[in-house]
Amino acid sequence: MPDIQFPVGTNARNRDDDVLIVQQLLNTVPASAGGASPALDLDGWCITNTIGAIQNFQRRQFNGWSDGHVDPGGKTIKALNDLAAASGSRSLPLPDKDPSDLAVDSIPQALAWAKDAVQALTDLANGSSDAILLRALQGHFKITPKDRRFATVRRNFDQAVALLGRGKSVYRTVTRRQMEVDLGWKEAPGYTLRNPFQAICWTPLFHGRVVRRPGLEWSGPGFGPKCRAAMVLHEPIHAVDSAADFDVYEHGHEYVALPADRAIHNASSYPSFAGHVSEHSTEPLGPLYGAGHPEL
Repeated sequence: MPDIQFPVGTNARNRDDDVLIVQQLLNTVPASAGGASPALDLDGWCITNTIGAIQNFQRRQFNGWSDGHVDPGGKTIKALNDLAAASGSRSLPLPDKDPSDLAVDSIPQALAWAKDAVQALTDLANGSSDAILLRALQGHFKITPKDRRFATVRRNFDQAVALLGRGKSVYRTVTRRQMEVDLGWKEAPGYTLRNPFQAICWTPLFHGRVVRRPGLEWSGPGFGPKCRAAMVLHEPIHAVDSAADFDVYEHGHEYVALPADRAIHNASSYPSFAGHVSEHSTEPLGPLYGAGHPEL
């Protein structure tokens, strides 16, 4: 029977591995006996839904008593284990695919877009008068092929293609808690550890688009396949461009109003340009598959 090393719940240490054990047990105990309903996200993060599920279980099992606290070797963890092992216990929800593996699945699309962008830039440098390519360059980077900043865009795409070619070796799956340590906030599907470059990190927030999913404590409905591919192309720009230390996403007036000196270092400009030229879209800014359009 699994036990925890440190307390879990209200005002507890809430070590990731301990929280995960409690979440798994709460999902396995039948709902009629106080198990989690709906099932909890198995994310090792002890916040509203998990604490509520602990409290509900305790009230059901201990005649209305609850402190929202699970102690190692205590009566709550013992009751959870007993009921999870009893007949009628539930099967655990299937876990999400590892975020880094999901990002790897998106590399072929991201790489195809990036290579199309490299070809478009090569054509423009060689004097192409293709109106869509010129409009895309102006729309996303605010430059022309003769602008000195054109070389920065070409370099970033070339280096992004090389980084995408390294696949999962540059990826790291991180917990929500580690994301908070790295960033100071907890809502990023992906981010890059840089200066110097260490890894592109993917969190449990980076998952496929679903109508419903167990728990929904924080992870939301997810992202469509082209949106995920845009993120997979977005993050390498942060890795290869030392000036790409900000994000202006592709939706809204701020993106349109970016001056060239910022647009060429804006990571969202790259998948947006790449998707635009790859589809040879006649829309002013192309299809825009980034995080501003998670349903795509």
